[in-house]
Amino acid sequence: MFADLCSSASPASPHLPLSKFFTLYQLLDQPISSSSYKDYKPLHFPTNFSSSPSKEKSSLAPLPLNGKTKTKPTKPPPELSLADKFEWSKGNGLNGIKDLRETLLRETQEWFLKFLDSALDSGFKVARKATDSAARRTEPNNHIAVTLSQLKQANEWLDRLKGNLGAEKAQGVADRVDKLKKKVYACLLVHVDSAASALESRSDRK
Repeated sequence: MFADLCSSASPASPHLPLSKFFTLYQLLDQPISSSSYKDYKPLHFPTNFSSSPSKEKSSLAPLPLNGKTKTKPTKPPPELSLADKFEWSKGNGLNGIKDLRETLLRETQEWFLKFLDSALDSGFKVARKATDSAARRTEPNNHIAVTLSQLKQANEWLDRLKGNLGAEKAQGVADRVDKLKKKVYACLLVHVDSAASALESRSDRK
């Protein structure tokens, strides 16, 4: 899903990519516990094939030539209990999942910071030619509402990221977050003004 998002997202049309990102990040940001890993049930393939079809074939087995040969019954290999399987895989499996999650979180965070920066310069901008209020009124009301909602989500996401930064990398990322928050705020003001113009236009028509 993240690879598809990276390959298809365009900063000039940010609304759908951002919706996908917020959904993906919400899934990735869920805590992973040993209890949730324990609930995972892998597919079980039987190792003991002494079922009814084999009984039907037993009547067709060839007879011994000298009457002395006896076939020793084969014992099915012992199966590990569910607890044994879990104890064996818990350490490596759970740690591997956590490492993968942390890697994906870092990758998605970096992608979002870059994408949002580009989107604020292009996709979220009211058209540069539409600087007069008459042109701004032509922007669809639902487009304005979606834009305001996503800008609000982006601002909240930036706040959470800044609050969760580790001390070793806080300064560099925090500076990027602060710059983005200023751009988000400026973009919000433009679109709020556009929304007000749209409402004014609707009231003038009545």
